[in-house]
Amino acid sequence: MERTALIVVDAQYDFMPGGSLAVPNGDEIVAYINSIVDNYALVLFTKDYHPKDHCSFLGFGGQWPEHCVVETEGAKIHSGIRVSVETYAPLIYKGVHRDFDSYSGFCSGGDFETKLREILEDEGITSVDVCGLATDYCVKATVLDALKFGLGATVLIGGCRGITQETSDAAIKAMVNAGAKVR
Repeated sequence: MERTALIVVDAQYDFMPGGSLAVPNGDEIVAYINSIVDNYALVLFTKDYHPKDHCSFLGFGGQWPEHCVVETEGAKIHSGIRVSVETYAPLIYKGVHRDFDSYSGFCSGGDFETKLREILEDEGITSVDVCGLATDYCVKATVLDALKFGLGATVLIGGCRGITQETSDAAIKAMVNAGAKVR
């Protein structure tokens, strides 16, 4: 019997308009998430959560501006999302190791796995629906890892936004080619 969980990827303020690494129209996913969240018995949120000197930051040899630093406003999940992520939905922290970057909700950096796969296995989850930010980076990496670990994966396009249309289209194609569904 198929059991599906919802994974919301990085719906954090630093990825919303006005954030330090804003995804164009990123805040549009909030209404979409609110419209579907009650359809799932299990909802999980990934959270980019970096130390101040993270290797992905421009000042430390990376390609990104400082974002989602531990204990900052930018690292918080958007408060407009109806689910109380602090109380009811498990938070999956990624990018927490200073010397390792991670886009996937299944990896906290380097070879370090997050608790995501363990939680899904413990709950008997066989497939995941994935939405969030950004389509062309963290959503893509999370979906590809879900498939790698033998889960069914569906990308919820209405609840995703990417950096550019071109890179988002390429990411969707890569996810579909790997076996993901798109809805």
